[in-house]
Amino acid sequence: MNKVIEISNLNFTYPDGTRALEEINLDVYENETLGIIGPNGAGKSTLLLHLNGLLNGNGKVKIFGKAVSKENITLIRQKVGLVFQDPQDQLFMPTVYEDVAFGPNNLGIPKQEIDRKVSSALEEVGLLDKRDNLSYHMSLGEQKRLSIATVLSMSPEILVLDEPNSNLDPASRRHLINLLKSLKVTKVLATHDLEMVLELCSKVVLLDKGKVIDEGETKEILSDKLLLEPHGLEIPLSLLLNR
Repeated sequence: MNKVIEISNLNFTYPDGTRALEEINLDVYENETLGIIGPNGAGKSTLLLHLNGLLNGNGKVKIFGKAVSKENITLIRQKVGLVFQDPQDQLFMPTVYEDVAFGPNNLGIPKQEIDRKVSSALEEVGLLDKRDNLSYHMSLGEQKRLSIATVLSMSPEILVLDEPNSNLDPASRRHLINLLKSLKVTKVLATHDLEMVLELCSKVVLLDKGKVIDEGETKEILSDKLLLEPHGLEIPLSLLLNR
């Protein structure tokens, strides 16, 4: 398997002195779905923001062998699509079509190709029939899917999602999980939803206080009560019921 993300000895401290990441070492492989779990303030979002250069700490982060640096940032951001927790941080154009076309348009892609990319991305997330709708009139679940479409239109090879199902109702959550299952790219997602991690992820990293506490096969990590409880996490109910 090809290594697509390499993180070596990554440290990051915010300007107020908060140590957010400490000696992070992590590898992610092609077509893997990695779940990053941990309590609030563990450093999950901070870590994700390093994957496309929105934050830069001390240490090394490589995407497909290329360092995340000023020289490579345009290429890196084409390969790594970041979906924020709050759709309002991602959606700022009037219509669905304009939101999804924004990225390709900035790359100077011909209009005919942009139309194709937008239609393909919206079809993948089940919103093709809403391409002319106003983004801010959509439900939260639809806005979450639209946020993913704005990234898919850039044809990323890695999809990074921060709390993708936060505040979703059960039907929207199920729709989102099925969507993520269908996307054939490498995925990294940070979430408190351990049932979703169990369903989607092949590997899990437990993060707390900016440090990797443990990593491994999903069921093994999520079945370990003695590992999870000190970090405010519980074994998913579906695993308990199957014991």
